[in-house]
Amino acid sequence: MASLNDPDSTPSEPAPAQVTAGGSPPDNAPRLDLSVNLPRESVSVPVVRRLAAQALRAFGVLDDQISDVELAITEACANVIHHATDTDTYEVQVALAADRCAITVLDHGGGYDGAAVERGEDDETGRGLQLMRALVDRLAFRHEPQEGTVVHMVKNLDYDDDHPLWQRLRADS
Repeated sequence: MASLNDPDSTPSEPAPAQVTAGGSPPDNAPRLDLSVNLPRESVSVPVVRRLAAQALRAFGVLDDQISDVELAITEACANVIHHATDTDTYEVQVALAADRCAITVLDHGGGYDGAAVERGEDDETGRGLQLMRALVDRLAFRHEPQEGTVVHMVKNLDYDDDHPLWQRLRADS
């Protein structure tokens, strides 16, 4: 799975959590690595969206940030379904560690250069990319003709200090 900082890197340990008041996880915070292979069909999008949202809720992420992640995943998956017509499946990876959530969407289609999409004011194309840029803190694309596209997004997170998980972890540290 890609690291939280670099879509081209190999897996690594998460950065240690910064212990501060008001929404950051403690040092002993758990991490989550979720990876699902899905059929390139529109019915797969709600599945991965709900999986990610439930995981973030279980970790006590604030609701507005969960909504941002859900919508960013939806847009990235919709792009695969619409544009990666020469593949039957795609993969979504969600990594939650410290104060970040990394989402990687991989397809094995013909490749698509999302960074090169320029959208005019009245143009219908590229709106999903603009939306993803607005929802996440970092967005990167890697594409190779005949090998597919990787969309990598990172969302910085805040947590509900009153969530039972964080209360328990702080008590244990």
